[in-house]
Amino acid sequence: MPKRFSLTSDLINRRIKSKEIDVLIGHPCGAIAPASYLYTHPKASRNVAYFLQGDATFAGDFELMLIEMGLCSCEMPRSTWRHLKFWVSKGCPHWSGNSAFSKAMLWWWKRHAWCFVPNRNGSSQEAKDAAEYYRTVAYSELEQLQQARNKHV
Repeated sequence: MPKRFSLTSDLINRRIKSKEIDVLIGHPCGAIAPASYLYTHPKASRNVAYFLQGDATFAGDFELMLIEMGLCSCEMPRSTWRHLKFWVSKGCPHWSGNSAFSKAMLWWWKRHAWCFVPNRNGSSQEAKDAAEYYRTVAYSELEQLQQARNKHV
């Protein structure tokens, strides 16, 4: 693995305890780290985002992980945001042949993409609380879409 991903390699190979309700961010081959760890370690979070973005094939699995990272308020580089925008502009390409899920993801993106634009939070506590509320709504809708996709596949 290249040197810039050594921190990511450490995360993959080290057991980090996660909370019961924690979201595990990972590669299709397995988990890399819990979102709560990435939230408190911005450098690690950026490295994981670069790692996932570097392996992305536009099939959607890596992009879904990047979206989950964003919804969990994990630090991500601007290039990741640009990658996701490009992915959506291509029509959210094939999800194992499930075009209905691709259309649903495009709907979701139009509705919730603003939730995890880099540097989206204002300095006031009220703005941060509002952003957290809308991220929670976006995450629950994303979970519903994933459940619907799993039933279809």
